[in-house]
Amino acid sequence: MRLPEGFTATAVAAGIKPSGKLDLALLAADGPVAWAYVATRNRLTAPCVSRNRVRYGTGEPIRAVLINSGNANCASGESASFDNEEMATRTAGMLGGTRPHEVLTASTGVIGVPLPMTRVHEGLGRLTGGLDEDVDRL
Repeated sequence: MRLPEGFTATAVAAGIKPSGKLDLALLAADGPVAWAYVATRNRLTAPCVSRNRVRYGTGEPIRAVLINSGNANCASGESASFDNEEMATRTAGMLGGTRPHEVLTASTGVIGVPLPMTRVHEGLGRLTGGLDEDVDRL
């Protein structure tokens, strides 16, 4: 399946999931794009939910979405917010010409366990080289 023109995606197994399956993905746009936002109404939210809500409130376009699965990065202490921001910052740097506030983050998985950032960093290093408009190649 091909993505719409101007979009690319990739995914890697970064070791966040014990199964070894794909667990870190990136969707990127060639330029700024408008976006819509829907989130949980639960009072317990991960830093990505809070950050994305604030980003949406600005009305500014985005350029990318970084998604991890296997770990919700929720209810795991103060470091969760720092880790979430770091993922956006590193992703922006890898994409060149993208600023951290143009990158959304999303996390899903186990709650209450710190995100294994060493594995995330390693996975991020492999993401941009695999960006493709054909998601069947992932």
